[in-house]
Amino acid sequence: MHVDHLEVAVYLESQDQTETLPSDSVRLMFRTGDEVRISHGIHQGVTGWVVNVYEDMVNILNLKKGLEVRFCL
Repeated sequence: MHVDHLEVAVYLESQDQTETLPSDSVRLMFRTGDEVRISHGIHQGVTGWVVNVYEDMVNILNLKKGLEVRFCL
């Protein structure tokens, strides 16, 4: 949910709660088809589906707005 250089807030859907973890203990992994919501930056609040995954970025498609966003990890 939130990323900075020290901590990451991770939403655990199966438990319906958010946990804060040290950022060096979490690895971001996305797969094509994942539904995501951008939580910071100029595209904050955009929800869409991962359409491409690169080494350090993902492309997210929001069909409702006709918007494709490249997001750096």
